[in-house]
Amino acid sequence: MKQVPAHPFILLSSLLLCLAGCGTARDGNSDTARPSKGIGELHLLAVPLAINSDQSPGADGFAVKVYAVDPTRPKTQPIGEGTLEILMFDGLIPGTFPGTNSPRHVWTYPAIQLPRYKHTGIVGDGYEFTPHWTTNQPKADQITVAARYRPLQGPPVLSAPSIITVVSQ
Repeated sequence: MKQVPAHPFILLSSLLLCLAGCGTARDGNSDTARPSKGIGELHLLAVPLAINSDQSPGADGFAVKVYAVDPTRPKTQPIGEGTLEILMFDGLIPGTFPGTNSPRHVWTYPAIQLPRYKHTGIVGDGYEFTPHWTTNQPKADQITVAARYRPLQGPPVLSAPSIITVVSQ
């Protein structure tokens, strides 16, 4: 029996359902503030388990994808200015995220460096990262990660947090 490939609409619908659970929070109190270049939302998709990317036993990082969204456009957008950051917090962050919690580590990617992490798919442009924590190893069995976009002008945009389990060896 010949297998029929999935229709692109079905694939897009499936991906959008996955993204529907993602959200965005803004640093600050203004719900109407938008950064320059129309990026008003960030969506972060995280692999739920920490990864081991070297020959030594035990997890040493994690994998995430980040999508920047202009709510007036149908596809995700590339980041052409400002800075994208990946934030890692020890444990689960209770209450209002991020609140007064300080990240254990922040990885910073200026817009000029982002093309090396960029991938283009059916929903538009996104970025794939596999940050390694090196000397900033988590102190808990779970970490909370988020993405933050800092435009050249306007308030930062923060993704909803994701929880990643760190399996100790």
